[in-house]
Amino acid sequence: MNRKITDRIYHPEHDSKLTRRQFIERFSTAGLALSGLGLLGCDVADIVSPVRTPTETAHDVPALIIGSGFGGAVTALRLGQAGIRTMVLEQGKRWPITPNTFSPSFPPDGRSTWLRTRTILPFGPSLPISRHTGVLDRIDYENMQVYRGTAVGGGSIVYGGITVQPPEDLFYEIFPRGLSYQELEPYYDRVRHILRITTVPADIEAQPYYDYARVFAEHGANAGLEVQSVGQATDWDVIRSEIAGTVRPSTIIGEAYYGNNGGSKNSLDQNYLPMAEATGYVTIHPLRRVIDIAQKSSENYRVTVEEIDETGRVLQTKEITTTYLFLAAGSVGTTELLVKAHELGDLPNLNAEVGQGWGTNGSSMFMRSVNELTGKMQGGPIIKMISDYNNAASPSSIESVFFPLGQECGCLLHLLLSLDTERGQFSYNSATNKTELMWPVSGSDQAVRAAMDFAKRMNAANGGLLGPPAGLPFQLPDVLKDFTYHPLGGMVMDKACDLNGRVHGYPKMYVMDGSALPGSCATANPSLTIAALAERNIETILAEDFVTAD
Repeated sequence: MNRKITDRIYHPEHDSKLTRRQFIERFSTAGLALSGLGLLGCDVADIVSPVRTPTETAHDVPALIIGSGFGGAVTALRLGQAGIRTMVLEQGKRWPITPNTFSPSFPPDGRSTWLRTRTILPFGPSLPISRHTGVLDRIDYENMQVYRGTAVGGGSIVYGGITVQPPEDLFYEIFPRGLSYQELEPYYDRVRHILRITTVPADIEAQPYYDYARVFAEHGANAGLEVQSVGQATDWDVIRSEIAGTVRPSTIIGEAYYGNNGGSKNSLDQNYLPMAEATGYVTIHPLRRVIDIAQKSSENYRVTVEEIDETGRVLQTKEITTTYLFLAAGSVGTTELLVKAHELGDLPNLNAEVGQGWGTNGSSMFMRSVNELTGKMQGGPIIKMISDYNNAASPSSIESVFFPLGQECGCLLHLLLSLDTERGQFSYNSATNKTELMWPVSGSDQAVRAAMDFAKRMNAANGGLLGPPAGLPFQLPDVLKDFTYHPLGGMVMDKACDLNGRVHGYPKMYVMDGSALPGSCATANPSLTIAALAERNIETILAEDFVTAD
């Protein structure tokens, strides 16, 4: 069956809730706040100081959001537009957009990684760094390593910008039937508009920085596979300036996983979050780590928060009370908080589905050594993807990932997302006071088989071998498994919460992030679906659950 991931661009007339005029009027004020977010041509220290943000002026807020990634940022904007005073707590730092904000890829420094003394990228060497509240975090469980962004803007700071919609038939193999694909369409479009999603322009694709992507696309076509340009949250004019040499190179030299210094990535700190703040009702508080959630009374919740400094040292601990609690700390963060609260008796009415249904989005990563030049400096962003829905192991999408080695390697790095049905679960260990993930030793085997099947057919049609080329300055596996950039599940919709994110057993508590997805996004990168679901859910919640705007 011919399936295609949709990458349409938003048009206001597609939105069933807003006319074009209403859309412009609603966002005109917030748009003024975006005009000053260009590059600041100033020198900064090696470790950039955080942007000044307000301290908590009250310990009782109508609405509280934990996390500022895709679900949290969407929720913050819509609550702010509704005139509801809202506080956003974010564990990570707030990073200003300047030419030297984030860590370079080579050599990295402490800005790269969350509170570690060595880097943690899955493909490449582990290098020494200073300990700092950097942007990329990894949680190490038995049999699984989970990556996440830790900064104001969440995963949007460290992701590849890929913004794609899952194919409809595979969507229904994963998501509950009560969630309508057609119903989500206008929300997908709404997110695309705000993130300014487009595909790669021809003049940029023709540059030598993307030789690797052109080889990948040619190989896919030779193997009879569907190749497409992916939707990208990218400002291509910034990349044109990098190519022309008028600004410092960042994207074209592969800076993405530690943040992007050029400002080409349309991350949430450049759109949803400043738009939320521009309403005057939303405040964002970085370096705030939530450690406990409890029900204070039938009408509100108590959230215990640690304020930390940029070395991770706890400065103070305080409690915040809220009526409406929105959890958007990511699949791991949200699930860990709720599993712990249930086991400690702070939220005893949570049901048995809490902590269940966690998955990796079917991830594996692998390299092919090919008999062609793929470029000395493979640049970002990721622009090409192959749909391999007839894969013998599992329907899959495969993305051409840049490998900015700085020398010709004759190699292509691939990220595969399969329709994997393996699921893990979280439990609380009272002896260690930690929530642990139980993931089977063989949990990633299906994704590995899909990678091997894809590589075999690509190599048969084009030449090449599965695995890295000889002569690399570090060792790499043929196929990397037991990791994920796309943790999903733990508070699965229609199980631990309803189809609008309402947590069963607790009125006015909501899940707005990837923990609500059922362990998979049906072979698509999940950011667009997480944001679209948050747009859909908060619209319903505002209409049905908020009696008055505080």
